[in-house]
Amino acid sequence: MRKYYGALLAILLLCFLGFTGCLGSGASEVMSNGQSVVEEETVIDHTFTHHRFVDNLFMTLPPDWTYSTYEKVNAGDEMESNEWGFKVYIEGKTAGEIIIAGGYDSEEPTGEEGTDFITNTGLLGKRYTQEVEDENKDVLIKEYIALTVPGFDYAYYAVVCTISKELYEENKEILDSFFLNVGVAAVPIDTQS
Repeated sequence: MRKYYGALLAILLLCFLGFTGCLGSGASEVMSNGQSVVEEETVIDHTFTHHRFVDNLFMTLPPDWTYSTYEKVNAGDEMESNEWGFKVYIEGKTAGEIIIAGGYDSEEPTGEEGTDFITNTGLLGKRYTQEVEDENKDVLIKEYIALTVPGFDYAYYAVVCTISKELYEENKEILDSFFLNVGVAAVPIDTQS
């Protein structure tokens, strides 16, 4: 059974590598704050290994956006939600933070009507958009996209973005494309061997 899952992961990763080859490798540079910045549209991926499954999160990063990865290592079943993923910054601005995260629990907003959402990579979910005011009465746009991998119930994934209305409107088209191109390849690990 482990060979089957290993072969499935290899096929998923080969498909992903074929997809990334179409977009170009793109140069990235690591900044002093640990973030990497890309100079052209680039597919960024990172493989996270857990005790029950392996997942590879990927995204198409627009030029001049920065990112970093994070994860809680060796946490097993005790891992809290949103413990692995990417932090992305629109044009390197900390005010334009987007989080792409995996976790063991789904955290969809309660009491809100979401719209059905499907990524270009086949992830299914709900998209929630709110306009809110912060403590300074500045208008913010909150995007929350709850995603699942069809047929895979080991983890849930989310894209969370809270930015100024002005930055949101300046980047609306780019953000929509970014959200549509988030992907996850995931397979369980056979622990029975």
